[in-house]
Amino acid sequence: MLRILNGGRCRPLLLALFASMTPVSAGEFRLEGTTVVPHVRAESMRFRVAPADDLGARVQVFLRAEGPGPSDLKALRFDGKAPGEWLDAGLWTWHSWPETVEGVPPGSLVVGSFNGLGPAWGPENGRTVGVDWGGPRAEFPLVQGKRRITALTFLGDEADVRPNRLIVHIANDGDRPVTIAEISIYLPIDRRRPFVLARHATYQSKVMSMFAGPGSDSIARGDRGGAVVTTGPLPLSYGVVEVQVSDGVDRFSLWALQRVRKEVFDISGGWVAGETPRGPSQCQEIFLKTLKRFHVNVGQHESLSGYDETFFAKYPLKMFNRLMPLERYDTDEALPRIHAVEFLGEPQMRGRGHRSPQQVFDEFRPYSSSRLHTSVTLSDASTWHRYAGLSDYPHYDAYRVTAPMADAWSKYDRWDGETIRWGAPLETIGDMTRSLRENSRPAAIAAWTQGPHEGWSGMAGRKRGSPTVEELRAQAYQALSARVTSLYWFNLSLKSIVKYRDTFDELTRVGRTCRMIDHLLLEGDGTSHQETRREGRPDWDLSVVAGPSGALLFALDLDYKPDPNEHVFRFGPPRPASFKFPLPGHARTPRDVFRLDAEGVYDVRWKAVPRGVAIEDTLAQAGVYVAAKDGGEREKVDAKRRELLAAERALAFDPARDDDDFKALQAILESPKP
Repeated sequence: MLRILNGGRCRPLLLALFASMTPVSAGEFRLEGTTVVPHVRAESMRFRVAPADDLGARVQVFLRAEGPGPSDLKALRFDGKAPGEWLDAGLWTWHSWPETVEGVPPGSLVVGSFNGLGPAWGPENGRTVGVDWGGPRAEFPLVQGKRRITALTFLGDEADVRPNRLIVHIANDGDRPVTIAEISIYLPIDRRRPFVLARHATYQSKVMSMFAGPGSDSIARGDRGGAVVTTGPLPLSYGVVEVQVSDGVDRFSLWALQRVRKEVFDISGGWVAGETPRGPSQCQEIFLKTLKRFHVNVGQHESLSGYDETFFAKYPLKMFNRLMPLERYDTDEALPRIHAVEFLGEPQMRGRGHRSPQQVFDEFRPYSSSRLHTSVTLSDASTWHRYAGLSDYPHYDAYRVTAPMADAWSKYDRWDGETIRWGAPLETIGDMTRSLRENSRPAAIAAWTQGPHEGWSGMAGRKRGSPTVEELRAQAYQALSARVTSLYWFNLSLKSIVKYRDTFDELTRVGRTCRMIDHLLLEGDGTSHQETRREGRPDWDLSVVAGPSGALLFALDLDYKPDPNEHVFRFGPPRPASFKFPLPGHARTPRDVFRLDAEGVYDVRWKAVPRGVAIEDTLAQAGVYVAAKDGGEREKVDAKRRELLAAERALAFDPARDDDDFKALQAILESPKP
């Protein structure tokens, strides 16, 4: 069952897809292309007040200078109004267009974005948008392309912060198969003007590895595929990717503006820095060992006195904060220690910290000419489409038990008419993750996930202030199954973990599993989600993240119930199950299918079926499978597991099982010994 709702009702599209049209000249610029990303909302969510009918679309517009010499872009208008007028009218939530762009070299691109609000700016109304800048008027249909880039991921080597390869994922909903002819990357001419870009390089088949239909280099109609491009080292900046595809009749371009940054799967512990009677927590080696055992490598902090000088090399915790002044952090020495810029709190929330989408854009503007990428924390799923596209690496925080919430938990009728106020359906984590992913395409996203936190108390009859091990596990895997490329625990402060020792093993297991499959999450794209039902009730959540090496398959148990006495969610024992996972054409002929968890890899009964694979297994709560194109993937995953276990043992510290180790950790919170 699809739980993502596009704004408006479906209707036949009367306009031709812009990507297949001949670009229109106007004055000294040419309207080269557009990218339209429709807003979506998770329809499963329940709110105290029904959300507004304001889903629209985010639009990127690509103009090319065509004058014999440098050209000036002035008086840009969309349907007769300047970007600021649409913003003032409340019909755009933000835009990136400067008032004037001067001296654009011939052949260069000028790129800007706007986020249209409401049905008038949605892709279902057949609207044609007029664009003019002093010359003849150009037009484009406000529709999502039937062939489109769904994910762009820059990857690189561990020793270099610069990426050196690009993975492009394409969806083909057109009438004909398509092949990728070439891919071009444009980079800023001057870092101070990141919206003016020139062609950096064009890559053709000799430096591309295609993944498409079995035995074919074409992406069938209704299917997905893409290419891995060897780019060589790329500078960290904004960039435009142009993918030229051919359907055998026409050749046309797909476009995307995105931050060029090396994607890395990081695990954050949240606010791990703090004061204790024995000094800063980040300078307590026992605490740092515990975080490393959880495979945490990021903290919500800037540079930390004492920690940076003594501990980073042994217990690396990347920085995740404001990171100002830029001259201190935008350096070759600091960049390897940075996860992302994040400092706005939760700008959606009303009150002192609230910021409109345009205010968020303006606060991020100083970073646009730097090598640092930005992230924003979204918290209210009813309106985060208004903030779509603002940051380079968006994420959200929303938890499902005994925590502050934006939705109305008592309105979920999930368990045969029984409603509760101490929790919400755990699978709505997946729904929210998918909606943020769709609003943000083709950029990747991250998510906070609920861990132990000493600052929460029980509610509505529930005594435990943090998730149980099962609740913690379920929420983390729901986010992973929707393809996040980093996971942030809220909150692994010293006080929090000491209070909830029973979560230690699961924090380690989730972290170890993330590290085992992180390469597949980074390379992949979320391609499928379905909910299966049994006797009219939710049974399993099935999700697919597919990429050039194969596919990750997630089976997550939905047959759980609220305990009427303890007010926690209870999962049943292992049970036999049969799953069918639809796969894109490039992943439909796996050489091996296996299940994995933090303890090992396992054989399963599987077979190829039309358009996918079927698996029979006996499973409890969460199953992660790999449908591998290469027979060596099983050993690769298990080798990573063995390395991770060896690193855990090398710490010689296990506060989950060793009482003396736990007491040593606990003692940090006590007064220093005389």
